[in-house]
Amino acid sequence: MYPLSTKIKKNQDILYFMLSPKYDTKTLEPKWNKIFQAPFFFSSSNTSVKKKYSILMPPPNATGILHSGHALFITIQDILIRFNRLKGFNTIWTPGIDHAGIATQNIIEKNLHKNGITKESLGRSLFIKKTYDWVHAKTSFILPQMRNLGASANWDKIRFTLDHAYAATVSSAFVSLWNNHLIYRGERLVNWDSLSQTAISDEEVSHDPQQGTLFYISYKIHNSSEHITVATTRPETIPGDTAIAIHPSNTHLSHLLGKYAIHPLWENRLLPIIADNYVDPKFGSGVIKITPAHDLLDFEIAERHNLQKITIFTQTGMLNSNCLEYSNLDKNIARNIILQKLQSLKLIKKNHSILHNVRISSRNGSPIELLISKQFFLKTKDLAINALNTVLNNEIKIIPSRWKKVFEHFMTNIQDWCISRQLWWGHRIPIYYKLEDINPNNLENLSDSKILSIATASTENLEKKYPLEYRQETDVLDTWFSSALWPISTISYSLSLEEILQYYPTSVLETGSDILFFWVARMIMLGTYFTKKPPFSTIFLHNIIRDAYGKKISKSIGNAIDPFDIINGNSLKNIQLKLQTNSTIDESNKILTEYQNQFPNGIPACGVDGFRFGLSTLCDKGNSIKLNIHHIVKHKAFLNKIWNASRYILCNLNFQNISPLYIHEAHSRLSIEDLFILSKLQHCIKKVNKNISNFQFSKAALALQKFFWHEFCDWYLEISKLKLSNMTTKNILLKILIDTLKLLHPFCPFITEEIWETIPITVSYCSSSYIPQFNKKLLNPNAEKMFALIQNIISSIRYTCHSYNIQTIDKKNINIYLTQSLNYDLINSCKPIISHLTSFSNVNIYPNLNSLDVKTPFIKNSNIDYTIEIQIDKSNIPFEQTQLSRQIKKINNEISFLSNTLNETFLSKAPISIINKKKEKLNKLIYEKNIILSKKTFLTT
Repeated sequence: MYPLSTKIKKNQDILYFMLSPKYDTKTLEPKWNKIFQAPFFFSSSNTSVKKKYSILMPPPNATGILHSGHALFITIQDILIRFNRLKGFNTIWTPGIDHAGIATQNIIEKNLHKNGITKESLGRSLFIKKTYDWVHAKTSFILPQMRNLGASANWDKIRFTLDHAYAATVSSAFVSLWNNHLIYRGERLVNWDSLSQTAISDEEVSHDPQQGTLFYISYKIHNSSEHITVATTRPETIPGDTAIAIHPSNTHLSHLLGKYAIHPLWENRLLPIIADNYVDPKFGSGVIKITPAHDLLDFEIAERHNLQKITIFTQTGMLNSNCLEYSNLDKNIARNIILQKLQSLKLIKKNHSILHNVRISSRNGSPIELLISKQFFLKTKDLAINALNTVLNNEIKIIPSRWKKVFEHFMTNIQDWCISRQLWWGHRIPIYYKLEDINPNNLENLSDSKILSIATASTENLEKKYPLEYRQETDVLDTWFSSALWPISTISYSLSLEEILQYYPTSVLETGSDILFFWVARMIMLGTYFTKKPPFSTIFLHNIIRDAYGKKISKSIGNAIDPFDIINGNSLKNIQLKLQTNSTIDESNKILTEYQNQFPNGIPACGVDGFRFGLSTLCDKGNSIKLNIHHIVKHKAFLNKIWNASRYILCNLNFQNISPLYIHEAHSRLSIEDLFILSKLQHCIKKVNKNISNFQFSKAALALQKFFWHEFCDWYLEISKLKLSNMTTKNILLKILIDTLKLLHPFCPFITEEIWETIPITVSYCSSSYIPQFNKKLLNPNAEKMFALIQNIISSIRYTCHSYNIQTIDKKNINIYLTQSLNYDLINSCKPIISHLTSFSNVNIYPNLNSLDVKTPFIKNSNIDYTIEIQIDKSNIPFEQTQLSRQIKKINNEISFLSNTLNETFLSKAPISIINKKKEKLNKLIYEKNIILSKKTFLTT
């Protein structure tokens, strides 16, 4: 085990650190995490004259550990914050935790039920206290995870969406909206979650395709011998029928319009037969039953035709007293009994299976019923118009731009928002009732006229102040309502007045595209309403993370990827245990097989930096991010390259005489390779700055990797080994290293700070430096072109040697014949470079092709600019020929097998994709065989 860095006394004046031989993330990252978490390390200043740059962190739910989606937004936002901090901005990144109303209460209730306790037996106050305690324990785990991911947030300003100050903002907002008649209490059809015992929003309901049965049920016509056949998938809702409907164009049944059908369960109940354009004449029999209290389409038809609405379900999913002999039955049991009754009456004409959508709670997977209920609603039409205008008028820019149309669709088709929830955990609605006027146990059935006469909205808790006179509304607000106030709440209560003016509106909202309506649109609506300004100037919607196969990551499937398995590494045994606990059997076997093939020794530790950098290279503007662990592991190798190159540079410098910032003063004395690498550096600086600014994180990361690894390390750093005594070379090496660390820092804060610490001529921290700026004076297209010629010559020699399997020991001479003598001086001056990078000790440059001897037994590689001859030592020919003969024999056997496989029978039956793969493999083998034959021919010449 090496220490991270060792103090070395270079001379009497300079003390610096030397990097350890091994890049050890498990020691390095905790060290810097501790430093980053020092009080106010990343704090902002409200007195700063710098331009501001602010981001609000989407607060993770208080219900669990961080997942790959959290890791993605933390990585992206930290890149933006660190990048703009390096640009000299006064930055603020406000973190937080969301109270997650329904999800949190579900978990707490489940935990209580395990011990035979209900929330009602505890009482509201004790239940809320226990929930607060649980959330506090959870956040003590979540917050360190966020910090461990390198998040350089303003941790001194962290917010919880149910803390006292936040609650005050939410109450004030509700009061303002209530007083301005934007909030009202109305009876509407709502999504009812019988498991959570609360109404939920449309956005929290998923429509899952499920196999069901479509029943064709005969309804007798009153005072007639005729029948009308109705098609339905839900016979259990027949007790709630109040009409029969057909499409106006249904001429076959139009003669029944205005008549009545007899209810199939109760002959004394008559159902009017009506026509409505909403009826689909192609569905089933073309006739539907109308159950207004439990179907949205039926509700709208009932409103148009003034039909009765009969509620038949209780909030627990039982049939109520309106169902007479079927009351108090579970709806599934009632379904079977009703079907038996209809069967006995011979009213079921036929049935068949059908694939239809079933409403499911996205929170807990329970079926959702539509129930008529009195709830609090927010009028959204005018709010939506104002929000849409901020986007259409370019006050807010949405990136990628394709989401602008989606946003417009949401805003133009918006419905009033049901903001009340029948929960205990959340922001209790600040409405109070005078006990002398009402029954406090029957608030649900309070008439609208009564509530308007006795309700008062106030931020003061009247129930606590006057417990004998007032009772507070028991419902809480939808979690998304308090979340919609996130920009206002975090700014107004965590900052002083000066900071409010400085940081609102925020610069960027970065979040997932899946909550564009849930959260983003609602923040714009309320933020614009309360402040007359949009809450942010730019929205960047990142793509959704999927697994390596492009499948949506889901807890129910079990294909979720724990980011800390990649960061810290994990054994196959531990991964198998996780999969068995969280995944389906098929998914578990599939994932485990993939891990065994790719990582037989377990997932290697990539570290936070490796994970962040690999993830960044996936953040393009596609539709989704396929999180492939092998991809992350591959990019961690780049950081090993950074580490080793840094050690080489720092071990070969004398810091007393280094001046990396003044290289342009020696511009006239720079060699072609110096000019080349400094010009390439400018391209890199320009691309990284531009692409991060444009949210093109993948392009920025890959541009940096290409420059440092494939242009600097592969070429300049190798060439520098020839001239380490040259002070200019040392200056350039250090300049490249310093600028690379600055450019890399937003992606990889830990490794950059560790290397930065070893450079004694820099400021204390890389995070305190400034991002390199593009310097047009150092651009040199001619040097790039000339050095590209040298690169091509070297690459040609390397390729030829590789193709012919020429070992270093066999290498003798290289002759390079130029097509144009114009390049002779340049290439001749680079002979040491060519020799060094090809391992040929003798390199000869000829100004033209006249000296070329076509009879000389050399390997020749020609180009429009040059012809290369390679001469080798043929003393190892017998051994080489034997090896080549074995390779040819093996390839011949494979060619024969594939040729026999591709017979007429196979070609007529096999899928075209399989045929093409085999043909492609055959052509590749033939090509390889020809290469080997040419090698063998050369050796016998």
